[in-house]
This record gives sequence, structure tokens and C-alpha cells, in this order.
Amino acid sequence: GQLDDAVMHCLRAIELEPAQTLARKNLGDCYVQMERLEDAMEAYADAYELDEDNAGLCVAIGNVWLETGEPAEAASWFHRASMLEEDCIPAHCGLANIEREQNRLPEALARLQPLYEQQPENIELLLTLSDIHWDDGDAQSALNHLYTVQKLQPQRTALYAKIGHILASAGDVDGAKARYREALQQQPQCIPALSGYATTVKGKLDSAHVEQMETLLHNPKLKPGALASLHNGLAFYYDGKKDFSRAAEHMAQANRLQWQHKQIRGWEHDTVQYENHISRLIETFTPDYFQRVEGLGNNSERPVFIVAMPRSGTTLTEQILARHKNVLGIGERNFATQSLNRYTGNKAAQNISPASFNTLNGKLVQALAQDWLDRLDRLAQQSGKADIRRIVDKMPDNYSLVGWILTLLPNARIIHLKRDPRDVALSCWMTQFGAIRWACHTEHLIHRIQQYQRIMQHWREVLPGRFLEIDYELLVASQEKESRRLVDYLGLPWDENCLTFYESDRLVRTASITQVRQPVYRKSVARWKAYRELIPALFEPLS
Repeated sequence: GQLDDAVMHCLRAIELEPAQTLARKNLGDCYVQMERLEDAMEAYADAYELDEDNAGLCVAIGNVWLETGEPAEAASWFHRASMLEEDCIPAHCGLANIEREQNRLPEALARLQPLYEQQPENIELLLTLSDIHWDDGDAQSALNHLYTVQKLQPQRTALYAKIGHILASAGDVDGAKARYREALQQQPQCIPALSGYATTVKGKLDSAHVEQMETLLHNPKLKPGALASLHNGLAFYYDGKKDFSRAAEHMAQANRLQWQHKQIRGWEHDTVQYENHISRLIETFTPDYFQRVEGLGNNSERPVFIVAMPRSGTTLTEQILARHKNVLGIGERNFATQSLNRYTGNKAAQNISPASFNTLNGKLVQALAQDWLDRLDRLAQQSGKADIRRIVDKMPDNYSLVGWILTLLPNARIIHLKRDPRDVALSCWMTQFGAIRWACHTEHLIHRIQQYQRIMQHWREVLPGRFLEIDYELLVASQEKESRRLVDYLGLPWDENCLTFYESDRLVRTASITQVRQPVYRKSVARWKAYRELIPALFEPLS
């Protein structure tokens, strides 16, 4: 971590031997770690002038382009590296990461799987595959790859923290805490472990770790991303201690620094663009549209979708249903978006227009629907659970794709989870999402909630009675009554196991962390009131 000294030695090496590529490459690597991406690119460019046929250098340049949100430029450098070295795994991992960012997860997995079969212990390959599986909602596969890395490199402290994060997000709180503690035993100042541990145990975090985190905040060498993680962990700690004023301060700092960290990497969020996207959906999926597509899709009754804003109770609802003997929960899957991308020729879902659906290709719709069902069947077979009649996908963002889902799967059951938007706003404001770009600014967050409300009202008007709406507040207040409504809607007999959802040992992707493994969590109702005077800008537009 002594990056300033490392840079000094690289510069001295260049001074001693100006024609050496390695010193310039190492200098660029140091600058990347210091988040000085422009300086890194300049160092790599100097090295490239000396050695144009260096595949590793091409990969490094591609990675900087990818970091700064320029996937097309990045791809050209990764392709050059793979031409120089056909089996250049870092180059293929770079291309897979581009596909991952574009939500083309099947393509990313297909690219890396043959390489994995040849080199099952390649560290970079294992880490990239783990990230792809995690994005695809497959927590167990993501963990399996990380466990392999752990066996190969047990001294890799950050890996323990990464495993802890997945375990916590998948509901294995005890396993997560154990991993975080292991990381902190190896490296007491491991920021991902400190932050993850604080987020998991909240107000029960011991004072030594709190003091460590507070001290690290004053380290001038820490970059915005690391500082954001520390503030986020401390926000959860002080919230657990009911010191809401300090918690609110740390939330604000965490979001400000998170955005600063991501902006360097090309992050942006255009509220006008998203509002226009919702407008195009409303213009596309009209009553006339649903009359035209009637009979095109597959009539399977197996699929079930839980849709909502993030942090609205989708995980709780899925866990209740997944305890039923005839129900399989598959977590958050990107199948809806992926099928829409395939229909539109891999155009971004936000670029669709009514013209794209004027004349639907019936054969393609049937093929996409069958492919979707085949993927569900494979997950059912892998689960080992017998007599599965319903398969539940809890991807919250599918709220905008209800029309598309019912085009392909007209008999799918859709459950809409509603929660007080002020509690949704607070929960999103507190959570450091990995990929969500609209939760770091209050105005972005509020706008997203308002557009969600707008499209859901549209679905109510054009698809009356077509989906079940559940109030989160009623679900936690009257669990059995609302659980029976859910099971009845699925057309299944009642199963008492649905009342003990917290006893499940399934790994599910969620940001809810500890709530999945405990009885119904009533403290999350009206939490926003504790912050009403502290973050008024977050709540007033939603009141």
C-alpha cells in the first residue's frame, strides 16, 4: 500500500533506463490503484510507444478505458491483446466484463467457460466468473469460484471480505460475520471487511472497530471509494445505536463520496432519459397492443414474478413462498431484460419505442419464451427440489417490464410489493448498491420512485386485475393472512412452512442482509420518521 514510494521508484527506474517498458507499465499500475486514471493512461501510452506488441499492456489500457465508462474503446484494446496472444485470459476477462456491464451475462459466461475448463485454477478467470454469476443471481456458483481462489491464495485478505459480502447479501449472516472476522484478523484495517461487518451487525459493532473506522476517515491517502465504504458502515452502526443525527451525516457523506468515486469511472444518471423511457413504455404497451399479442406467447403457469422498487420486501415475499413444497425461489434474475435485448437485437432496453413492436415476430416471441422456460427448468433440476409447480423471480426492476413479461408468458403470475415510498427512499439512501446509479442523489432517488409509481399506475389501467398487489406494511403486521393471499394467488394449497420462512437455508441475492433469516421485521415500518427532520429533502416530495 505504499503507493507514493512505489511511484518514486518507477520514476527513478524510467530515469535510469528510459527505453524500458516494464517501469512505465508498473507506473501506470500504481496510478490505477491511486485512482489517477489520466496519469495511468499517459504512463501506459508511453510504454505502448516502446512496445506495441505487448498483450499485457494492451489489457491494462483496455481496463482503464473500461474503468472510465468507454466500453467500445476498451473492447478494441482487449481484442488487440487477444490477437497478440490467442489465449490471453486477462483480455477475455476484459471482454466478458464489458458483456457483464451490458447485462449480456450468458454471452460473458459462454466466453469464459472454455477457458475455465482448460485452466480451472486461473485466479483472474475465477474472480471474473464469480462476479458474473453473482450478477446473474447465482450466489452459490459465485461463492464456489471464490472458495477455489481462497484455497489457492489463503493470504488474500480482500477475498474474505468479498465472500463475507456475498454471504451477508445472500442471508447467511453468521457465515458472513465469520469471514469478516477472519479478514480483520489478517488485516485489521481492511476497509471492505470493516464496512461489511458494520453493515451486518449494525449497533452491535464493538467499540474497537468503530474507533478504527473513525480513525481511518482521517487518513489523507484514502480515496473516495474507500471513504464511502467507511461512512456507509458507520451509518448502519449509528442507526443501530439510534443516534440518528450521526447516522444521517454518515449517509450523506457515503453517498457524496460514492458518486465521486463512480463519476471518475464514467457514471452518470439522466433523469430526463429515464422519464422518456417510461413514456415510451406507456406509449408501447397499450390496450390495443395486448389485443394484438394475445395468443403469441407460451401459456405456462410456472413463472411467478415479484416486482417493486428495491428495498420494498421482495426478498421477504420470495422467502415466504419458497418455503412452500411446490415453489422454487430463484432470486433476482435478468431473464426479462435479456429476452427483450434479444428481441430488439441487443439494443438497450431504454431505447425501445412503439415502432419496435408494431409487428411482432410470433416465431421469435415463442422461441424467446421457450428459451426462458428452459432456463427455469434447468434451475429447477439443479435445485433438487421435487414437484415444483411455481418458480419465483424477485428481480425488482421487472416492474417496468410487466408488459413484455406478459407478451412472452401471458399466464405468468405477477406480485407487486408496495411500501411507503418514504421508507423505500430511506432504505435506498442507506444502501451502497453496486450497480444502481440513481441512489446517490436525493433528486435522482425521488425521481426514480415517481417514475416507478407512474408506470405501475399505467399497468393498473391497461391490465386491470392482472396482478396481485401486496402492502409491505400489511405483510409484516399480518403475516399469515397476507401469506395465505399469496399462496392462494399462486393457485396452490396452503403450506404451514410458509410461516417459518426464516428457517430456510437457501442462498438468495438481496440487499436486505439480516432480514432474511429472522421472523418478520416490523422495525422497518415507518423508519423514515426518525429522519424526518434530518433529511427533509428526501421525504417531502414523497409525502
